[in-house]
Amino acid sequence: MVHENIPNFKSKPKGKSVAKALEQLGRATSYALARLVSKSSKDVVASLSTLYSQSKVHVGGYEINQRGKLVRVWFWGDGDDVREPVASAQKEVFVPRADVAVWWMHDQG
Repeated sequence: MVHENIPNFKSKPKGKSVAKALEQLGRATSYALARLVSKSSKDVVASLSTLYSQSKVHVGGYEINQRGKLVRVWFWGDGDDVREPVASAQKEVFVPRADVAVWWMHDQG
């Protein structure tokens, strides 16, 4: 499990904009940015959405947070988004088999 390490700044960016903090960091999750700039997660996500629509940030990777959820890692600058990884530990999907169904139906008769 990967945990987001919040980097130490020589001067804390508290009160700075999300854009300035991400530009200084280069990469971060929305949770790390919210803690660094002392803003709510909702405000940070709204800022990231605006920056994304202006092609100033992109999704450069994914990490698993402390709750085990997949979260985006935002990178400063214009770039191509990486694809979201497919979960490897998915529930087994029921796939009906015709040969078993035919045997079961004849046996019930």
